[in-house]
Amino acid sequence: MNRAGLKKVKKVVRGKHGTTSRSYWVKSASVVKSGLVRHGAALGAGALALGAAALAAKHRTAIGAKAFGAAKSADHWRRYQGALFADKMISAVGNKLVEHVGGKIGAHYGSRIGASLGKRLGGKKGRAQGKELGAALGEAAGETAGGHFADRHIKHVAKGTASLLRKKNPFKRVR
Repeated sequence: MNRAGLKKVKKVVRGKHGTTSRSYWVKSASVVKSGLVRHGAALGAGALALGAAALAAKHRTAIGAKAFGAAKSADHWRRYQGALFADKMISAVGNKLVEHVGGKIGAHYGSRIGASLGKRLGGKKGRAQGKELGAALGEAAGETAGGHFADRHIKHVAKGTASLLRKKNPFKRVR
């Protein structure tokens, strides 16, 4: 039997005696129509890209001038306001991070020392009070010490980053 132009369809049906598979032949859609349905989105996207490229080629001088102006403006921002912003952000975030970590470490060790001293001086009640007092003193000492020792390193990194951003071409290698 000649089955040109036909397509085999398989269906799973639930009947009286359980689930079975049925197959039959149906007239298939035209090749052009099935290809358009299957590849229509890709063809449409390609046509859209081609149209955008043609439009950009037609108006390339105006687009080039605007793109050049935007790039120049972004470069100016990077070299001046961006560098200042990076300097301030690195300093602020670095100092807060050091304060936080120093405070946590200081509170941990301060609470252990305070609990130990409080236990010797006043038993269980003294241990709890010594732990609180030690944590508060240790946190303050940790924040201060961390800020004192890390301050110059944070400033050095912030200034180096700002200096890099102020360069005309920060990615150019110096030999």
